[in-house]
Amino acid sequence: MSDGYNILMLKKILLLMAVLLALGALAAVYLASQQQAEVPTIELEVPPVVERALEPEPEPEAKPEPEPVAVVPLVSENARAHICYLSFNNPYEASVARTFVNSLSIYPNAPKITVTEYQSEGSDPEESLERLVRSGTRCDGLVLSGHHDEDGEFWGDRTSGDLEIDFLYELSARPTLSTWFSNVKALWLQGCHTATTRVFNPEVDSEDRVSGSPLTMINRHLDLSDLEGSIDDLNDIFLENTEEDNIILDYGRVFPAATIYTWWDKSPGVEAGSHWSFPFHVVQTSFVIDPDPQYFQHPFKRPIPEAAALRYAEILYEGLTRPTWPGHHEGPLKADEDTLIRGWKEHGRWAVHKREYSFENASAVGHRSLLSTSSGILKQLRGFNVLLAQLDEEWVAENSTAVVNTILGSEAYIPYNVYLLWAFAQKSPTYKEKMSASIELKQHLEWAINTPGEDNLQKREYSRFYSYLYE
Repeated sequence: MSDGYNILMLKKILLLMAVLLALGALAAVYLASQQQAEVPTIELEVPPVVERALEPEPEPEAKPEPEPVAVVPLVSENARAHICYLSFNNPYEASVARTFVNSLSIYPNAPKITVTEYQSEGSDPEESLERLVRSGTRCDGLVLSGHHDEDGEFWGDRTSGDLEIDFLYELSARPTLSTWFSNVKALWLQGCHTATTRVFNPEVDSEDRVSGSPLTMINRHLDLSDLEGSIDDLNDIFLENTEEDNIILDYGRVFPAATIYTWWDKSPGVEAGSHWSFPFHVVQTSFVIDPDPQYFQHPFKRPIPEAAALRYAEILYEGLTRPTWPGHHEGPLKADEDTLIRGWKEHGRWAVHKREYSFENASAVGHRSLLSTSSGILKQLRGFNVLLAQLDEEWVAENSTAVVNTILGSEAYIPYNVYLLWAFAQKSPTYKEKMSASIELKQHLEWAINTPGEDNLQKREYSRFYSYLYE
């Protein structure tokens, strides 16, 4: 066969092979499509969520973020204060207050405020209070809550008796217990008729009127040969110069260092939500300091935003830990009594300002502490009251030396007996020398003289006494 023939046959074989390969590929595609059409659709069940710890997947490398701005602590990390409750009627008082202050303490930079109830259901309120006082538990703030009358008696559904103002007088006059009462810096009297607005008696007889310096009247009546009798007479005269029916004057003498929050008429009851009064007072004080909405938040919002919570905690802390001598607190808010009193007033003035977190009760009225008053009459009245109780119980001997030593021996007595000490010094060089050697008396006079504020009679009088002793 020729070479041409062979080449022709080879081409035909290659063409046939190509056709067969193409037919095989088409058949494979057809079969594959048929098989795909016959695959059933399967409904997949979503497995239930199993509560277990899952292995964390490696996170992608995060880009570096700027350092967060640290919250500067408002006060020392050890800043603490304690509020003692005696709830005579409303069982929710202390628990609501405790929930409120606990919600502030979740932030590390907040001062730590604690609340404890000391009135158990059905117990005698005077026994409850005396137990508290004798326990030595420090109460920076005290809340007495319940029914109250103009004669100075608290009672309620949770008590088996009354808490009377005379009992408080007797307890606070005891030498071993008087400091406890002086340590209370804030007193909430959550009851009706816990104050009136008039302090002094304009109808006092002219011969008993204490005008100008109280020293004149004290010098006129103080008799060292009949010490108790003459102090008793002076006590009656000074009482005549005050409004006898204003029970707040009595509470002020029992708790001399406390800013006192009262209701001159009806106070909110259980149905009106008296248990909201304490947190509302704090929130309204915050508004007085700064009306910025970030500091005016619902006291039971969960959680209270940090800015508001820190502000509320600091308000409480500064109100509960005011310096012994009145003035601005050293804390960042520099709170003083007037600011806290205004907050108390505002929390009863919904009808005026229409702000949330307040009552429609305009009888909310606050009072500066007896310690901070510039009235020599009011201060010396406390001095007379305590001395008469101690002389009557023979805790102090009835002689002028024992009385002078008792006053100079306690920082809790000096602020309320400055005029009496002055009269003693004028009657005896020995007593004047003893007073000149008293560091506590000198410090108190210096604090009073240098307290910021307008000039007043007390400052001028104390300056004279200071010069008399030390110059």
